[in-house]
Amino acid sequence: MIKDTFFTVESEATGELKILGSRFIGNASPVSEKEDAEEFIHSIIKKYYDATHNPFAYKLINEQSEIIRTSDDKEPSGTAGKPILSVIEKQNLYNVAVAITRYFGGKKLGKGRLMRAYRDCAEITLNNAKTIQKVLYKKVFLEFPYDKTGNIMKIITDLNGKINNQVYKDKYSLAVEIPITLVEEFKNKIFDISGKSEISIKLLKNL
Repeated sequence: MIKDTFFTVESEATGELKILGSRFIGNASPVSEKEDAEEFIHSIIKKYYDATHNPFAYKLINEQSEIIRTSDDKEPSGTAGKPILSVIEKQNLYNVAVAITRYFGGKKLGKGRLMRAYRDCAEITLNNAKTIQKVLYKKVFLEFPYDKTGNIMKIITDLNGKINNQVYKDKYSLAVEIPITLVEEFKNKIFDISGKSEISIKLLKNL
């Protein structure tokens, strides 16, 4: 079954935790694509360049697939990235990246306590964020005669689509986003206006 909606954070959020002298600073951000997530992570690493560790996790949803990445950033294997991810999954969030910065306080925490520290800091951080529900869209590219513009614009509006770009040359070109569960209905309504010989529809790959 195609997932058509998901929960994410509305905006960036922070959180902090101190354990046995170590300082943990959490940062979370909404992201829509892998490039957004990587850019956010790099910005955190740059901001806290003098930190001991900057582990992270992010989870993206795209059509019927998920993209997940975690990093322990030189902490013992499995003690940082996975605990952060476990909080994202516990809260049923997608399209979110969480980085937890650690400044070592001089005393080792042990594997169990370290895992709990990263998990708890991620939880504090995400609890400070407002959660919103969003619709999962499919990117679609259209080409059609100019005289079909009014009808096509109405279909896009009726199906809660979003127009990203439009160009008029020999034909009218539109880059739009349609709720993923309505793509087949969208195609049928478009082709009802005119035959496939006049209107071109390409479903684009969401990265």
